[in-house]
Amino acid sequence: MDNPPVASRADLKRLKETLLAHALVTDATAVVGQDVIRGTYLVAYAAVQQELSQLEMRMYLGTRLPDHLVPAIIYMAREIPRTQDGRIDQRSLPRPSLGRGSGRIPATPEERVLCDLYAELLEVPEVGPEDGFFDFGGHSLLANRLVDLVRVSLGRELPLRSVFEAPRVCDLAVLLVKARSAPSSLPSADR
Repeated sequence: MDNPPVASRADLKRLKETLLAHALVTDATAVVGQDVIRGTYLVAYAAVQQELSQLEMRMYLGTRLPDHLVPAIIYMAREIPRTQDGRIDQRSLPRPSLGRGSGRIPATPEERVLCDLYAELLEVPEVGPEDGFFDFGGHSLLANRLVDLVRVSLGRELPLRSVFEAPRVCDLAVLLVKARSAPSSLPSADR
């Protein structure tokens, strides 16, 4: 693929420094990923001291970095793999894949339904919990259809802006769980 990199070395350094500035992050790195569907994109790896949701990290980065530096994929683990001489072991870092970005299966009923809805709407074979709506060609008209399908499939109202604020399956699923337990926490659909 002939796409130019999405970030310079200085951009990758800035993303890494921003990750490291988070109170729960003990180690981090950032790389440029590339595949046929997404083109070039940013991938962040963060070692965290305790559980931190993808949505929390994405929101943290989104308030501190320009949009083009918020990574498409964020991997969080207890540690970043290192070589014997202390350098980050690039070969041992998880590789993003087409669909099922994290390699994990949907963990909740909401994630399962959203994975199926994303795959159907975006016309891709499968979508995983870490995959984002816009990474596979989603746009505002399809986001509108997604909101309607969520209402029909799960019986829950979801504001259109939620798809833009939490485009990944796992993040949107968290919002749906919150909507189920506290219906007034999400305003009615704003279309």
